Amino acid sequence: MPLGNAMAGPLSARPGLDRVRVGCALVLFASAASQPLIPGPRALSRSGAEPVTAPAGA
Repeated sequence: MPLGNAMAGPLSARPGLDRVRVGCALVLFASAASQPLIPGPRALSRSGAEPVTAPAGA
C-alpha cells in the first residue's frame, strides 16, 4: 500500500488520471474476482479422524 501511495502522483501525471483510475479498478476487480478460485476452509478434512459425538449427559 505505501508503494501504491508513493506512485499515485507520478503515475497520474504521466498517463493521466483517468487511465490510472481504470488500471486501479481493473486490479481491484481481478483480485476480488479471483477469491472464489481459492478453496475454502470448509473443504478441509482430517485423515483418520473419528466423528465427534455429543456427551451422553448433554
